[in-house]
Amino acid sequence: MKDQNEQGGVVVRKRALVIPAYYYSSNPLFLSIKDRLPEWDFVYFFSKDTPGYGLNAENISYDKVGRKFDEYHELEYDPWWLKKREPDFTLSLLGKLSVGVRYLTAVRSYVRCFNRQVAAMKPDLAILPSDMTFSARLLRKSFPDLPIVVVQPNFLDFRDKGLRYRFAKRMFNILTGVPFFERQPYFGLEIEDDHLLVWGEKSVRFYQSKRGQVHRITNPEHCLLLERVEQARRSDPFRRIREFGDLDPQRKTVVIFIGSFVSLYGEEFQRQLNREYLQVLDRLAGSFNVVLKVHPTADRKPWEELFEKHLQQKQVLLLQSNDNFYELLSIADVNISTFSYAGLQAALAGSISINLFPSCRRRDSNSEWVAECSALNASSAEELCAYLALLEYGQGIEMENHKKRIEVFTRSYLNPESFQAGYWEKLFASFLSDAGPQAKGGCDAPDA
Repeated sequence: MKDQNEQGGVVVRKRALVIPAYYYSSNPLFLSIKDRLPEWDFVYFFSKDTPGYGLNAENISYDKVGRKFDEYHELEYDPWWLKKREPDFTLSLLGKLSVGVRYLTAVRSYVRCFNRQVAAMKPDLAILPSDMTFSARLLRKSFPDLPIVVVQPNFLDFRDKGLRYRFAKRMFNILTGVPFFERQPYFGLEIEDDHLLVWGEKSVRFYQSKRGQVHRITNPEHCLLLERVEQARRSDPFRRIREFGDLDPQRKTVVIFIGSFVSLYGEEFQRQLNREYLQVLDRLAGSFNVVLKVHPTADRKPWEELFEKHLQQKQVLLLQSNDNFYELLSIADVNISTFSYAGLQAALAGSISINLFPSCRRRDSNSEWVAECSALNASSAEELCAYLALLEYGQGIEMENHKKRIEVFTRSYLNPESFQAGYWEKLFASFLSDAGPQAKGGCDAPDA
């Protein structure tokens, strides 16, 4: 579909401005949307906003991110409030007033630089992974005619967490004249006139009861995932993975997404989980391919030491790189994880997902999606392996039950329209049709 303007016979490509919140959830989302909109130019702007700034600064650069987009820009100002410093609790009233003045001055300098650079980029539309950032609120205030699309980047927490220091934040916003602080605690409710794209029935129900302009989509990352997994199945996925180890295509494959949860659940939980990993391997390694998948940013060495004995067997593989992730999901008959998003991805791709959570600790109550995608919530290797035996020798009854669960699960998360040709082009073009004159021709810098 060609929905681009023509000037003098030359097609003028629409420009989408993307501004990250947390890099690890923002960048994959932006790239998957870019893949859906091949006739658009994507302009990446690292605005040095407050959420996750330290991590973002280490992981966002032209070489790491920018080369994957049509244009890359960084804010040409280093905000004073982001510089590392030790808090001084002994400041006098005059000292506190001085700090306040520095904040006010820094915010105004940030605003001037942000507005000037965004105007120079001349976007037709902005795509954001959150409306809870200063950048999102400033964009709406400074460029009221620019269409803003906020896309749900991951699973959302709908618990009412309240808003700390509500009065102080409101007063700071009044003094600066810009919405530096959020006015409420929920993603998706901060900017009232944007277009909100959400996935999952729970998200759709919540937002349709709270606001307008809510669009149900399939997570663009899930669209890309399913397409790439299907491509991998049509090729020879075992050949790609055989570069790392010797798996048998005639055997069923179990993928275990291993991880460290010490910071979340403590050392005793991790010791028990490691014991369960070893027991699962003892029972499965003789009859299944087993792939132990380590997170790409984790330390590989402790896992090599833990599984040293099992890694000497031919059909057991320790894999860390994500380069063959789609091939891995394409061969996974069963996957085992602990409250892992990878488990949900594997379930969408057709794998039987098992959530392994040792009984030495209470389960996380805010992970309803795990129950939706998991065929089993196991507390031990014994329970897990008994279920696999039931799948193998249970005359197909449990497998039929699993297929019914997956049908319900995928209906909740996948919108069939999202996979139709031209769907994403039409959707984003519709956001331009109601835009003001500035947005349709690129936005101008607001008055200082």
